[in-house]
Amino acid sequence: MKSKLADKYFAYLAKHFPVMCASARFSFMPAVRTSADRLDRLEDFSQSSIRSRMAKIRKFKNLFEAEQAKADTVEDRAKAEILAQNASGILTEFEQAQTWRKAPELYLSVAFTGLAQCQDMPAETDSVRARRMAKRLVKIPGFLSRVARNVEAISHSSRAAAQTLVRDCARFLNTLESGPLSREGRIARLAQKGLVSLRDFDRFVATRPEVPEPEGPDFTTVMSGVLGSDKSAAEIFEIAETEWRIRLRELDRASRDFGRDWHSLLEDYTGMDGTAPLDEMVRTIHELRSFVMEYALPGIFRDADLHIHEPPLHLSSMPDPIQYEAGLLPDIPAKCFINVHAFSGRGFRDDQTMLARIRREHLFLAARYTYPGLHLLHSSRRASDDPVFSQTAHPLFVHGWLAFAEDMLGELDLLRAPQPRLVLVRRALRRAGTAMIDAGLATKALTQDQCLEILEQTGFSRHEGLELVRTIRLMPGNKVCPVLGLHELRQLRSESGLDLGEFCSRILQGGHVSFALAGHLVNRDKS
Repeated sequence: MKSKLADKYFAYLAKHFPVMCASARFSFMPAVRTSADRLDRLEDFSQSSIRSRMAKIRKFKNLFEAEQAKADTVEDRAKAEILAQNASGILTEFEQAQTWRKAPELYLSVAFTGLAQCQDMPAETDSVRARRMAKRLVKIPGFLSRVARNVEAISHSSRAAAQTLVRDCARFLNTLESGPLSREGRIARLAQKGLVSLRDFDRFVATRPEVPEPEGPDFTTVMSGVLGSDKSAAEIFEIAETEWRIRLRELDRASRDFGRDWHSLLEDYTGMDGTAPLDEMVRTIHELRSFVMEYALPGIFRDADLHIHEPPLHLSSMPDPIQYEAGLLPDIPAKCFINVHAFSGRGFRDDQTMLARIRREHLFLAARYTYPGLHLLHSSRRASDDPVFSQTAHPLFVHGWLAFAEDMLGELDLLRAPQPRLVLVRRALRRAGTAMIDAGLATKALTQDQCLEILEQTGFSRHEGLELVRTIRLMPGNKVCPVLGLHELRQLRSESGLDLGEFCSRILQGGHVSFALAGHLVNRDKS
């Protein structure tokens, strides 16, 4: 595998997609370190530019596939494959999913993530930081105006997301007008122009015609183009259904053991102990780190600095309880943002069923995103000396690892009480159920009523279930990732015959590659 080809690819992406490459929020883009040198640029979402960029990325993809075909070693084949897969994922996003033509919130996310990068990345002085922020601020009105040429109609959920994000972004700009950097040059004046462009953006979004039932890209296209899997929807449905039945049997057995229905056992379990959500999550994450790194699996994982915060202003209404951002450069700490409102609620309109479920599951959410989950996965990636493996990750591998990380808590005997074990099993049941729905909708094996019945068994209200089914239709393939990825990891571990610690050590050393190549890397040095 020619290293110069990979360098050219990363340089091209950093130049034309600088915000996306510097943020983990856009999972189809690699984490290109040189994008930190492009804090004066924003993406160009003009239609002509997108066509030109995709044509170039397609050429890179073809070159990577040629390198893969002639690779002499497993490592070279793995590097060429993951780069080709990455290019394929970008092409699928821009040409098939076409979020940039359907979701106005994407424009806000790019613009204000880019602005936050300028604010957060290391700078020699406040003047340097202010100058680079000014360079992106001045581009925001033109970037946001592009949405009027690209987006013709939007879904109800997209409109709501965009309008919520407008308010968060406006608060962010207001802090720039009055904050310490406002004394530096044009910041306050440019922030005011940004507020005007946000109002124009909001008016545009409010007047767009609504798409009643938006559909995403083809399921098979996503599986092959984005996830690099050749399994059919029918095969994935069978894998998910098997997992569903196993987990249901575990829950039914618990009901017999305790003489009570497992639903009522879970309803009596609060999970969080009543302290402030941020304090509780910080304590939980520290306890997980100590358990995994010092007691259960010492010396197995690499660990980078992790800072835990409430989300910044432009993400204050983020829908997820937790968001994680790996630091782009080795000396930049990773960040874990805790949405305290997801655990405590905002007011009388809160969905109490959802709030209770999230509070019960806080331990597993923390494990999923920190220890032994996403943070340790990205810590191993960032620590790699290889420029390809340190900047890329196979999406199916990542999603599989997150489910694997939750299962580890049970295997490592952290869950001594019965109710947390029930929570773990029901989360696994929910993953299997949503994967069945994802694959079942693709094969037309499930009706909407059957989908809602499955979701009701996993603890979702009817309203939540309807929203989730709509999301799955819009993002096919997304919900099969954890179940399929976990299935592949379990198979690899079984075939390797390794204990948990050695398996984790070996599989993370070889980069976050496809499971076929990961198997070669895991088993290569077995005695």
